[in-house]
Amino acid sequence: MSRGYVDADGHIMENAEEFFKYFEEPWRSCDTLTPSRVVPSGDEFHTPRIRRKGIFNWSVGPEQWLEYLDKTGLEFTVLYTSAGLTCGHIVNPEWATVYARAWNNYIFDRYLKRSPRFKAMAVIPMQDVPAAVLELRRAVNDLGMVGAYLPSNGLKRHLSAKEFWPVYEEAQKLD
Repeated sequence: MSRGYVDADGHIMENAEEFFKYFEEPWRSCDTLTPSRVVPSGDEFHTPRIRRKGIFNWSVGPEQWLEYLDKTGLEFTVLYTSAGLTCGHIVNPEWATVYARAWNNYIFDRYLKRSPRFKAMAVIPMQDVPAAVLELRRAVNDLGMVGAYLPSNGLKRHLSAKEFWPVYEEAQKLD
């Protein structure tokens, strides 16, 4: 249990050039892999083009995050995807799985391996429940993530639908 203050909603700005290296083949070599095509567009509020200049600083990485934690006296931060907030809108279940694995590998390699002050919420492909269960298990057991982000919109069924229960059962087993 933490005894200090924590940042429980630390969004990172995924660097596309770095992030794309974490896609498995044959996806990494796909000529249509571009930042605007990886995930569907957001809701026009959570996008850089309507925010004040400087709100989305694409150059912020692990070093700047650690400086921020030191400066503010925060014990640790729980990192979330920013671009992947729209992952619930991905219509192809296979791509949702590919995207989730790439993001989880990216955040593990770039942040979690760098400092124990970084925690992370995994992205899991809720479009394919068995794949979501497997990715949640891998993210927690193998990558050390503390949980998973569930998309608040975009899925064809509400998150309370019975088809999603195996994901929640796995989360319960993983504590």
